[in-house]
Formats: sequence, C-alpha cells, structure tokens
Amino acid sequence: NYSGTRGVTGLRVLGTGTCTPSVGDPFNKPISVIVGQEYIIAIDRYSAGASTFALEWGSGVVLDCSIVIGDLGPDQEVCEGDNIELDGTAATAIDPVYQWSLNTGTGFENITAETNPILIIDDNISGIYKVLVIDNFDGATAFDEVEINFYTVPVIVTPPSDINSCDEDRDGFLDFDLITDQTPEILNGLDPSLDSTDFEVLYFDNPSDADLNTTTAIIANPYPVNTSDNPIIYARIHNVDNTSCYTTVQFKLKVTDIPTPSQPTEYRVCDDTTSAGGNTDGVSGFLLNTKDAEILTGITNPGDYNISYHTDPLDAQTSSTANAIPKDIDYEVTGSQTVFVRVENIANTDCYAISDDTTGSTFTSFELIVDATPVIVTPPSDINRCDEDRVGFLNFDLIIDQTPEILNGLDLSLDSTDFEVLYFDNPSDADLNTTVAIIVNPYRVNTSENPTIYARIHNVDNTSCYITVQFKLKVTDIPTPSQPTDYRVCDDTTSAGGATDGVSSFLLNTKDAEILTGVTNPSDYYISYHIDILDAQTSSTSNAIDKDTDYPVTNSQTVYVRVENIANADCNAISDDSVGSSFKSFKLIVDATPVVITAPSDINRCDEDRAGFLDFDLQADQTPII
Repeated sequence: NYSGTRGVTGLRVLGTGTCTPSVGDPFNKPISVIVGQEYIIAIDRYSAGASTFALEWGSGVVLDCSIVIGDLGPDQEVCEGDNIELDGTAATAIDPVYQWSLNTGTGFENITAETNPILIIDDNISGIYKVLVIDNFDGATAFDEVEINFYTVPVIVTPPSDINSCDEDRDGFLDFDLITDQTPEILNGLDPSLDSTDFEVLYFDNPSDADLNTTTAIIANPYPVNTSDNPIIYARIHNVDNTSCYTTVQFKLKVTDIPTPSQPTEYRVCDDTTSAGGNTDGVSGFLLNTKDAEILTGITNPGDYNISYHTDPLDAQTSSTANAIPKDIDYEVTGSQTVFVRVENIANTDCYAISDDTTGSTFTSFELIVDATPVIVTPPSDINRCDEDRVGFLNFDLIIDQTPEILNGLDLSLDSTDFEVLYFDNPSDADLNTTVAIIVNPYRVNTSENPTIYARIHNVDNTSCYITVQFKLKVTDIPTPSQPTDYRVCDDTTSAGGATDGVSSFLLNTKDAEILTGVTNPSDYYISYHIDILDAQTSSTSNAIDKDTDYPVTNSQTVYVRVENIANADCNAISDDSVGSSFKSFKLIVDATPVVITAPSDINRCDEDRAGFLDFDLQADQTPII
C-alpha cells in the first residue's frame, strides 16, 4: 500500500516494495494456513505511475486457484411430488455463466433455459444433475454433479372396506389374516397407473406408529381380536425402495354374530273367501312377517337381523333379495308351500343362517298350509227322541246320532275325515272351543227342557278353521192310548143294496176321543187308522183310512190304529195283537137292520072276565113277524 501514511499493511510512502525490514514496517508476518482451505489475497496498489510487483511463495506451497462453485450436496432419494432445489452458485467467479444438464441414463443433455445458479426440480425426473460454471473473466470452468432419484408415492383411489367377519364359534376371539384378506384389496385400490408391486402394506393399531413406521409396532399376522372391540386398523402403504414415500388408510375389523334362529312351526291358515274360488278352493294368503318374532326367539338384539323367505333353497343361500317372498303383504298359496328362511346380520350379510333340511339340522324349512274350512250345506236336523220309560231323563248319543249327519252335510268338495265335531250347550264355549265345556257323551237331558246344542265343526289339524251350527234335543212322549171298543153300526139304506146288504159307513174320527182317554195333552197326538198292520207301522199316511169321512164297510173290518206324537212321529203306539198287548186292533161291524116285509096284523082279544086287564104274549103271538 503506497500511500502517504502508514496503511494497514504497515508500509510507508516512498518505501520500497521489497517488504524487507530495511524500509518501514515490513508486512512479513507469516499467517498459518490449513491444507484444503480457501484463501483470498487482496493486493491493493497505488502509484502515480506504472509499477509492477511480484508475489513470491515459500517453497513447498501448492496452490489451487480454480473457481469455487456451490456444493450440490449428496445424492438424494426423494418422493414424487417433492420440489428439489439445487444451488450451484460460484462465489469466486467474476462473471459466471451457468448451464444445467441431466443424464437420465443416455448421457448428459442440457436442460433448456436452465442458466441460473439455482435449479428447481418439480417434474419428478430421476437422473444425475450437473451444473457447469464458466468464468467469463478468465475462461475458467468448474462443475458439480448430484444424483436425484424420485420414487412413486402410493395414491389410494378406492379406500379399503372394513373387514366384516362372523363369530362362528362364539368364543369371543377371532383371528384376522390381514395379509390375505386386506392387502390385495388395498393394493387393488391404488391409482391404476401405479405398479402395485412397487409397494408393501404394513398394519398398525395407531396412526402415529403408522406414520413413523415403527417396526416394533407392526401388527403380527394373523391378528387376534376380541370380538367385542371392533378395532380401527391403520395400514401404511409405502414404496419398497423408499419407505418415506407412503400413505396411510384406515379400516375397521368388525365381528358380527351369526344368528341362531329358532325353528319356525308350520304356518297354517284357513281356506277363506278372499280368493275367487271361495272358501273351498284351498287358496289363502299368508303374512310371513308374522313369523319373524318366532324365528328370532331367544336371540339377543333381534333388531340386528333381517329375515327373508324363499321358495327355493338356492335363493335363500344367495341373498335376502334373491326371489324373496314379499313378507309384508299377503302371499297367496294353494294347498301348501315349503318355505326356506334366511336370517342375516344387517351389519354383515355374510353372517347368516339358512334353512337346512339335512339330517341333524336344527333349523329347517317350514310349511305354509291352507287348511280346509268346514262349509255346511245342509244344516243338521233337530234330534227327536221318545220318552219311552217316562222317567224324566233321556240319554242322547250325539256322536252316533248327530255327528254323521253333520259331516254328511258338509260341502261335497271337502273331505269329512279332515274334521271333528264337538258339542257345547252355549255358543260362546263353542266359538272359544272351551274344552272343559265339551258335552260328555252320552248327554243326559231333562225331558222337559228340549235344550239347544251348539256343534263346533273344526279342522283336526287347525282348530281355528271352524264353523258352528245348532240344533235342538227334543224329547216327546210316547202315547199310552186306551183300547178302543169295536165300532158297530147298523146296516143302513145309504148303500145301493139298502138296509139288507151288510154295508154301512163308519166315521172313524169319532173313535179318537175314546183312544186318547186318559192321555195328557191329547192334542199333541195324531191318530190314523189302517186295515193293514204294516201300513200302521210305516206311517200315519201309509194307506190310512180317511177318518174324517164315512168309510164304507161290508159286514166287518179289522182296523189297526197308529197314535203318534205330532212333534215326533217316531214316538207312536200301534195296535199290537200279540199276546199280552194292551192296545190291540178293533172291529168295524155292520149289524143287520130288521126289515119287515109283511106288516103284522093287529091282535084282537076278548075281555072275557071284564076285569079291565088282559095279558098279551107278544113273543108267542108275534114271532111270525120275523
């Protein structure tokens, strides 16, 4: 430093530049240097005229005076999407020019328009990046290289589903094979443009370990789970070549119960009138949702399950919607239909139970059965009985006397063997089928009551299919007629033969009062007269003599009498000519009427003794008249 004053170098004006001790304060203090370090030497010269100087270095000194450029740093392994900044700034170059180039495996090629000291890599291109620096001042050049490798980051397009498994053995624990059950789904859910073999999936039970890739926290496979927990699992998907390129997803492990349904009973309904064929066509409707509660009997949380009904077992095995019977509306069946049931957990429809008709199964199909409803076409007649012994009580065998008639009165399309008949003494018990009120057979009846009986006819397989009819038990008296006397009339002149032909007429109703002598309520009875005992035994109309008009008889006629209770013609008494009978036939007899052809002469006698009295022997004197 040549200046008028002492400068920082210690040199004075007018001194020599030898830096020797003879002139001024020489700048001859050595400085310690470190091998490999960079040093800058500043030479500050001032002179009014031209001058030169020389630098002399001590022996053994090796100097590198090339351009000092920015350090691009170590090679980098980065993830796609990362923006990488490379700084190639040359601090010592006076007028530097920069050129960036890239070698992707086929040699370096300049990167277009990249002439700045800093390069931003935002295009995910892997390779060797090089910066070349040229010092325009002296033409010196320098370069540095760095290898940047970009690795694919997994991108989940379709998140994995929760894993739903069924607790089949109900032991409270279940093993999940995540590698088998979930890894394929996760990898298949990656962006289709990615190669799934670039990635691996690890599982953790908390998000922090998944982000940090805490290897000691990786879930062991298979993973045992308490079935009551339903834990959340965190899956880490990362690039196998650069594990820092990752993403995480989560899903649940859900354990749902397999239902243990109860066996449904047969569903029987009565043939009704809703179908076109009426209540004898074997067609009726079934509301299947009414079986749900029975099937879910004993199941905890029945609201967790859905029940569907199917006519084909394959449909039941397929799904709850595969040709399922609409269960909330009437399902029409003719005769019968086998139904297969599917009970599935709503949370996981793979946890289900279906009807299984194999040997040993406790949950089988069931039947929809349309049971015949009794239809009475011909109502039963009242039962009329005769009080033969007049003790005031009478036993009725309803099963023998009335059941066949009732069953024979059913619609002919029905099979009477499908039904039974029970008897009650009031309509309420008949409708309710009050078993303790069923009339015991034979039924003992007070003969004065004539009770009404209510018959319940119901299907033996489904007693709710029933109808009731009523009839009376009527007890009527058997008459105890009096023996009629012979009915005698005189031969009269009404016939063509006159009073000597033995022909005359009889008005038989005049014998009624005699026959009913001593009978209580004689108006309850009707009397008929017959000339043939078989006719009398048959009925009151069988060749009966018209008793209200004259009945002509020649000489005589045996007459048989039939006395029957008007309320019950079977209660009758008939002339019986057998030995010991107290009521026998009687005779109609035409008695001869005397006819005088020659009128008798007067009898003239003399009053000889004039006593005023005279005896006439009419028998002797008039016999010739006859």
